[in-house]
Amino acid sequence: MNEPLMDKDIVSKINYAKEKNPNTMVHIVSNGSLLNKKLSIDLINSKLDYIEFSVLANRKESYRKIMHLDFNRTIKGILNFIKIARMQNKGNDYININITRTPSLLPTEEKDGMINFWREAGIKNINYFDMPISRAGNVSFLPKVKHNSVKGCESIWANEMMHILYNGDVILCCMDWKREVVLGNIKKESIYQIWNGERYNQIRKMRDGKIESPPSFICKRCEATKI
Repeated sequence: MNEPLMDKDIVSKINYAKEKNPNTMVHIVSNGSLLNKKLSIDLINSKLDYIEFSVLANRKESYRKIMHLDFNRTIKGILNFIKIARMQNKGNDYININITRTPSLLPTEEKDGMINFWREAGIKNINYFDMPISRAGNVSFLPKVKHNSVKGCESIWANEMMHILYNGDVILCCMDWKREVVLGNIKKESIYQIWNGERYNQIRKMRDGKIESPPSFICKRCEATKI
């Protein structure tokens, strides 16, 4: 959860995860703003299977409005990462670019320019989402959604990813910015115990519409909910 490159020990943690789980795909999703040459080399030489960069604009002004970060620095860092990865003979699946468009902040012509820009940079895997995500109502300037019932989750990660915060808390998913649904803590229980525990199974049943959920249930405010 959160920006992985803020963690000074991210490379050692990647290597540790892969060593302990050699058959598991290890990847990170980053906005790329903290990349520098040394970090890029260290990541590429690590046991990381692939990396995704979320780039939400293609112009300095739009990027600043959305991300409040330095556009030129971010793009330079990602392009340099791509260059180093090619020199290390990393395949086409090693780098993905994620684009999530918020129509009120990103014009259609800029979106088209973004896709072309990354294609010209040699990126084959570009994931484009033309629907803003309010993070279950946590992004204040986006329209809020409200469902009376839920019948599951559209997210590909719903049944195969555990979301662990810096303090060990396990939450339902990346939409839960305010820790509304804490399922356990890996400092107190094992991953296996939490994943298969009564609390997690009950929440799964609520998410899938198999049992009743309260009106305030986080999935009832989420764009990824099946209705």
